[in-house]
Amino acid sequence: YRTMIDSLVSFNVWCADKDAMYDRLGMQFPEALEGKLDIEVSDKYGWEYAEYEERTNMKVDARTIVTATVILTGAIMLYLMQRSKIRERMDLVAVYRLLGIPKRNLMVIFAVESLILTLRYGLPTVFVIWIGLKGMSMIAAFESVALYYPIWAAGLTIAAIAVYRLLIAVLPVARLLSKPPARLAAKYDF
Repeated sequence: YRTMIDSLVSFNVWCADKDAMYDRLGMQFPEALEGKLDIEVSDKYGWEYAEYEERTNMKVDARTIVTATVILTGAIMLYLMQRSKIRERMDLVAVYRLLGIPKRNLMVIFAVESLILTLRYGLPTVFVIWIGLKGMSMIAAFESVALYYPIWAAGLTIAAIAVYRLLIAVLPVARLLSKPPARLAAKYDF
């Protein structure tokens, strides 16, 4: 043991408990080696794991940025699409307003239409994704990948999509209906 210490500049000891090993090594050295020997405890694998976690967190941040960008782009596109849909039916909206139908009722009409479209397209899409993930989670090759998507999460997804579409659908209508009925009819008279 003493020959090994005298002949080597450094050596590595692998152990489960680093602190206990440090205490144990410190107690076994003779007084002649005191001050000449420097014991350093390092955890190479701990450092590598910390680097791995840091890289993983950076990937998650990049995924979050991409997801937020896609959602924002989708919201803008949906807003423009809803606005063009309202412009197509502007003469109908102007006639309804001239007939005295309240703004609130027109808002409800567009909101219900948005919810029906969400249920028509969003519900089957989320259901197919839920079925697909459920089927993939039963395949042995995908056991290492976390494919947990419970039915309550699918319901929350539908609710979030419905609220999202409802807000995007109502905003252009509210902006348009803020104008007086006569101005709507005059501006969009073809």
